[in-house]
Amino acid sequence: MTYQTLETIPYKIVLKIVHDPVLNLHLLTDEENPDLEKLELIWASIFEELIVLNTSSTSDEILKIECEISALNCKHDLIQLAIVALEFDYDEELANILRTYGYKITAENYYSDLEMVRRESQAILTSVKKYQSKLPKQDENQSLNKINIDEVLAFYCTILGGLDFDYNTVTYTKVMALQKQVSEKIKAIEKSNPKK
Repeated sequence: MTYQTLETIPYKIVLKIVHDPVLNLHLLTDEENPDLEKLELIWASIFEELIVLNTSSTSDEILKIECEISALNCKHDLIQLAIVALEFDYDEELANILRTYGYKITAENYYSDLEMVRRESQAILTSVKKYQSKLPKQDENQSLNKINIDEVLAFYCTILGGLDFDYNTVTYTKVMALQKQVSEKIKAIEKSNPKK
């Protein structure tokens, strides 16, 4: 099975891929030898869904930046892998992938074209650094407090009256719906209990 939309992909898998797409892109499928190019396209589509779904708040803005960084890193890695493969043997499909990214590959200057693509693709890493600079800075003395997603989901279940589900398979869209319900319930509680 290959996850293709936010309605089917588990929330935890989205978080893992956003955090490190290079190591985790394979989590989109249960295939033994997945087609990484296909997974890159699927992730790009899921990424678009993420952007549409997440339209507000600081945490959503951070997620958007992380997603953009993830997409750019995937693109860079795909280009680099294509170059390495093409250095050993010409493959029309890989050459076309590089062409779709705007790179020029010709038979006359094949190896020098590949080297040019390698150098030019380093600009993607510059874009990654630009996006990384937009992420909130962490104080050097501040310890990293990792949020346990299972605890957050358990909190949601408690707030919403004892819901229960498998935290490892809950979809991204369901978590977003739960998050919205919890937010609404907290607002209602605050409204009914005004501070004196």
